[in-house]
Amino acid sequence: MDNARLQALNDAFFDPDEPDYWKGLIYGRGGVGKTIAGGSLFESILYLAVDPGGSSSFRNHPELGWKTRIIPMRYKGLSQLEALSDAFLERVEGFDHFDTLMVDTATNTGVLDLDLVTRERMGYKKRKGDNFDFMDDMLGVYNQNTFRLKAAYLKLMLAPVNIVLIAHDRVFDDKDDTGYKLIQPKFTPEVYKTIEGYCTQVIRMTTARQKGSDDNATPVYTRRMQFHPSGNIVAKSRIGGLPVIQDDPNLREILTKWQEEGSPTSPLDPKKIEEQKLELASFGLGQ
Repeated sequence: MDNARLQALNDAFFDPDEPDYWKGLIYGRGGVGKTIAGGSLFESILYLAVDPGGSSSFRNHPELGWKTRIIPMRYKGLSQLEALSDAFLERVEGFDHFDTLMVDTATNTGVLDLDLVTRERMGYKKRKGDNFDFMDDMLGVYNQNTFRLKAAYLKLMLAPVNIVLIAHDRVFDDKDDTGYKLIQPKFTPEVYKTIEGYCTQVIRMTTARQKGSDDNATPVYTRRMQFHPSGNIVAKSRIGGLPVIQDDPNLREILTKWQEEGSPTSPLDPKKIEEQKLELASFGLGQ
């Protein structure tokens, strides 16, 4: 065996002092506080700004250390996710001090890549002198886009670093015609299945609008978080009847503290905090 291959095998051994990395997904509608919640979790965050508008969320939270503790990076394309995975794996200088990669908003990578793949295919058909047939060609575009996204996110989720993915949500009808509306992150089903299979935890965020004491009072928005483990963790817990670990208590403590403190633009009613804590504690339990 040559030295390069042998070195690659040796580098693959787990370091006994290496921490267990948290891989998580926070999703919900726009404006519920996903970005700030993700930015509250870990110490040294590389913030991949797929949605440039997401960074404006930190203006009301100077305590989080925007551009000091949270370092922003522009999104350049899907291959950047794979390059970042390699940088963390190889502990490249400049990336070796980050304990977390935060991708905001991860669901936008699919839209941007879909646009890229479509333009590439249209250009290819034009060079061949063929017409772009929407029905036939878009199926190929969709499949190629799904394949590329699955490969990029699989490699990213295996990187030795905490991963925080921020995602929009989507609502759709249950395919079994039960009449229920289903909510999940706004990835295609195959891509979400790949991501969720490697998640430690999935967190859905919502808000509840509270009216003031009178009609002229400024409304207050209460943030709510539902913690649930990934489907992969639930499946593995069935072996031997093991209980499902519902959530990371440290993570809950961090997010609950952030939630109670509120922000300058959305102060929380102290009377509602205890109610909210009880409601938060009930989310995801006994399911």
